[in-house]
Amino acid sequence: MSIHVDSYEWDGGPFRGRQHIVNHIDMLFGLGTEEWSRDRTGRLAVNVRSRYGDMRVSPMWRYDDETLRRGREWVQFQSLFAASWEQLYPKHGDDYFTPDDVRGRDDLLKLLNECMDIWIEEDAFCGGDYERFCEETSFVVLLGSWDPIRADRIIVRRRPTADFEDLPVPVNGYGVMRGRHEGRAEWRAFADRICQNEHVRQELLRRQGGTCAICGLGIEGQAVVHHVDYDHECGLAHLDERWTRPGTRVQPDCERCHGEQPKLFEECLSRLRAVHGDCNYLIEATL
Repeated sequence: MSIHVDSYEWDGGPFRGRQHIVNHIDMLFGLGTEEWSRDRTGRLAVNVRSRYGDMRVSPMWRYDDETLRRGREWVQFQSLFAASWEQLYPKHGDDYFTPDDVRGRDDLLKLLNECMDIWIEEDAFCGGDYERFCEETSFVVLLGSWDPIRADRIIVRRRPTADFEDLPVPVNGYGVMRGRHEGRAEWRAFADRICQNEHVRQELLRRQGGTCAICGLGIEGQAVVHHVDYDHECGLAHLDERWTRPGTRVQPDCERCHGEQPKLFEECLSRLRAVHGDCNYLIEATL
């Protein structure tokens, strides 16, 4: 069997938010809910491990769930500034490659190398600029057990560095958590109202030394309160009878909570960071 690839087709699209990015990563790892989890056989992953182009190919089928979950956390961090993804579908003649067309790891590796060459060398992508490819890529996976076989590449606007390690990777997105918490007033107090709370904003800035949790630069002017986790409800709301009123829009009294219920206050602040408005736009990937 020849595995020479004489043509490719590619596709891709923007992410619609952090949860969309996480869902896509879970799909590539074969993790997540049952409907999108598939056989991991034939998955070859390329981790672009640093901004200097250090890469490693990993046969994902050799790893147990715990190892894959640790890998997923690393990829989520590397994809903090993910913007979109690209897909390559290798062909032989007029036909797409299918799992029946490959025999073992060597064939899969050759297909992966062909895809990498296309991404790096073709003008439609990186035009032969290897450093650009490394800067713009967080993760590549060849899905060798899918029909047709395809390779996925996650594109990032810029790569994070160790300076970003203080910023947890947001996983529990707004839309998903709104459904889980059924839009309760206690959840809205944390998910919506707390962003306008000046005491929270100033306390975050004090703890962060006046710097943005995303880029590390000083914040001049008004900071944006950024959620890294929406799976939470305002604890003070449960203690305040005003929150039992239907349709309430009362601003949570976070300063009171800080003084009277410091543990509740810390629960909220642990899920928040102060950032620049532009940086918040980047990390939310609202394209």
